[in-house]
Amino acid sequence: MFRAHPETQALFPKFATTEISSLLNNPKFLAYGNMLTAGIDFMIDNLADTKIISQMLVGKPWKS
Repeated sequence: MFRAHPETQALFPKFATTEISSLLNNPKFLAYGNMLTAGIDFMIDNLADTKIISQMLVGKPWKS
């Protein structure tokens, strides 16, 4: 994404000044990607329960 659209790297302040070539070996960047993927996966798994998704997006603990 950053190679095709370099301007998008600025949307991630923690990685805005990091060389694109070093991001794939950056443990913090990889952890961030894994966290983001897990969050999207959680939302997809709970599409039918908007209450849980709303609570997740505002950072409140959710109850099933």
